[in-house]
Amino acid sequence: MGKNITKKEFIRNVHFELRRSEEYIQIFILEDVFEIFIENIADCLVRGEKLYLRGFGTFSPLKSAMFKREYVCPVNGKIYEVEAVRHDKVFRSSKELFRKVNVGKKNVFQRYFNDSYNT
Repeated sequence: MGKNITKKEFIRNVHFELRRSEEYIQIFILEDVFEIFIENIADCLVRGEKLYLRGFGTFSPLKSAMFKREYVCPVNGKIYEVEAVRHDKVFRSSKELFRKVNVGKKNVFQRYFNDSYNT
C-alpha cells in the first residue's frame, strides 16, 4: 500500500506540476481553490444532489432507513417512536479512474477464470 498524502502535500504537488507547465499560480490561491472545491462537494451532498465529475467519479448521498426505536423522554416520561435514518455519502470512481489506479492488476473474476481455465 502506498503512502498517505496530506492536503498540504497534495496542494504542493499540484503547485509543482503547474510550475513545470509554465502556468504560475501562487500556492495560497491553490489552497483557496481546493477549499472551495471541497466545500462545493459538501454543499451538494447536504442538499441531496448527486455530483458527477467526468473522468473522476460520482459523489452521491445515500439515505438508508434503519429500524424504528422507542425513545423515553427523561423530562416527562412519555414514550416517542423515532424513525432512525442514516445519511451516508458515497463516492464511486469512474471507469477511467479505476483503470488508472489498477494498472496491471486483474480483477477477482479475471483472476479466477484465467486460473481455472489454464489448469
